[in-house]
Amino acid sequence: MAYSPEQWERAKILFELETPLSEIEEKTGISKSQISKKSNKEKWGKETKRKQIKSDIVGFEKKKETLEKEKETLINDVASLSKFEITILSDIVENELGKKSLLFSTSMLALARCNQQLTKGKKQSIVKVKTYSSEGRPDGETVEVVDIDLSPTDIKESAETVDKISLTLGINQRHAPKTDIALTNAQQNNEQTIIQIVRDVQ
Repeated sequence: MAYSPEQWERAKILFELETPLSEIEEKTGISKSQISKKSNKEKWGKETKRKQIKSDIVGFEKKKETLEKEKETLINDVASLSKFEITILSDIVENELGKKSLLFSTSMLALARCNQQLTKGKKQSIVKVKTYSSEGRPDGETVEVVDIDLSPTDIKESAETVDKISLTLGINQRHAPKTDIALTNAQQNNEQTIIQIVRDVQ
């Protein structure tokens, strides 16, 4: 059976990238014995440049995956801080970097907080607590942040918010907009919702 030049070129490139003969046969339709015979006859080598590029790409993707995990951890850490702490931290980081960090993105922080709420099954609420003097008389109020259980409505709203923010950030493409204009409008609308959610959480 005759094979096309394209088939042989593909087989050669795969061979030079140290692809197993069985896999080359599957991808090209050329038998292992024919590949082995031709590679010996033409002295196919283990091509260094292509192999290095492949290794670099694999290494890059693995690094990117690690960075994404680190990014997620950092965003969750930032989301656990108060609004006041985040503002100060954001300013300090911006001064050191000379630019704003995406880790302080309103969308990302809102997403992290909603996920934290759903995971813990609780949300933070600010309550006023009356204080009393040593004689037992009311003498004022203090503000405390307490954890309260999520209601079924809270859970539903948090889940919907996670879905909306995921769409805005491009994490969830389930309802990907068909045009750039639609995407822009969706992002603007969702951003307003996200900002309000952050205020509610804080």
